[in-house]
Amino acid sequence: MQFAEHPQHPHVHFHVVPRMADQPDTHRGPQIMNYLKVSEAEYVDEATMNALGEKIRQALSAMVIKK
Repeated sequence: MQFAEHPQHPHVHFHVVPRMADQPDTHRGPQIMNYLKVSEAEYVDEATMNALGEKIRQALSAMVIKK
């Protein structure tokens, strides 16, 4: 998802969202945000989030075409 519509925030904001083969209809399209409605006990810990973010950064960096 990409958001950049607010005039007071002149930046582009991306969300990388996995798409599972068995994704229920209640969590497709904009309803994917329903996954944010979980209890704090179900949150992924910060260390795991940071590790995943680093893997995503490395994968995206590898896609950049070097001149």
